[in-house]
Amino acid sequence: MLKNLKVKKTRRLKHNLINHNTNILLELYKLVPQDAFRNGNNHVETIESIIKNNGRKAAFTYLKVLKSSNLMKAEFEVYEMFNTENPYLDFIDHPIHKVIILTLNPFWLDLVEEKVNIIIQSTYEKVNIDYKSVYYSPSFGQLLVQVKY
Repeated sequence: MLKNLKVKKTRRLKHNLINHNTNILLELYKLVPQDAFRNGNNHVETIESIIKNNGRKAAFTYLKVLKSSNLMKAEFEVYEMFNTENPYLDFIDHPIHKVIILTLNPFWLDLVEEKVNIIIQSTYEKVNIDYKSVYYSPSFGQLLVQVKY
């Protein structure tokens, strides 16, 4: 039974990593199609020209690739965290404003595309948390927070 659980966790990790990698490749090929790389073409000049002529599309592609890359990293972090018998949790004080901004960062493009207006007011309050747990929680539904008043 324990072996089956490990196999399921590994399959889930592999499946998610393949999905994120596929998303990265699809986004890159939507910006620069594979047929743009013909024999004899200078690939750097071809890519540079496409990006210059499609600046906004290139910016969105960059953000989508960055999001998928961050989610891939998160997959590894969460896999390691949940597959360690006694994971190390580093609870320290962090500025709550910075935590919110950094945690939302991978999702800004989604929010912009959905025309969601987020207003985050300045604050100097701190929160005592294990930052990695909070950072990865929006993607994985796990939240290990200890609020300090």
